[in-house]
Amino acid sequence: MSALSRLFGSRPDAAAVAERLAAAVSAVPGVGAHDVSYNHQQYAGGAVSGTVDVPDSETFVVVLRAVTSTLVGQLGKDADRVTVYLAGRTPDSDSVVPGDLGFSQPPLGRELVRRFSG
Repeated sequence: MSALSRLFGSRPDAAAVAERLAAAVSAVPGVGAHDVSYNHQQYAGGAVSGTVDVPDSETFVVVLRAVTSTLVGQLGKDADRVTVYLAGRTPDSDSVVPGDLGFSQPPLGRELVRRFSG
């Protein structure tokens, strides 16, 4: 997010954020198919949703880290207001959600930023 965008309070287009998120998730080693999407919501909020095919829960943590980093890069401090409705699907069809990994369910970006910035 550019300094000018922050100054005037504008956000990047939701489609551009979704495209960057999809690229970041696809770049995580071990990720198979995914249907990650993003949409803006009121009051500088947003939502990330979708399912990601992962080999294990550790890879899902890496996916969450990539999503968080991308949101911060695209939205700046507004990443704190994004709700993350993501689930992982393992090869044996088990699901893994952020709540399984010690996060609230669904987590806000604020929680993910705090966890991954340390």
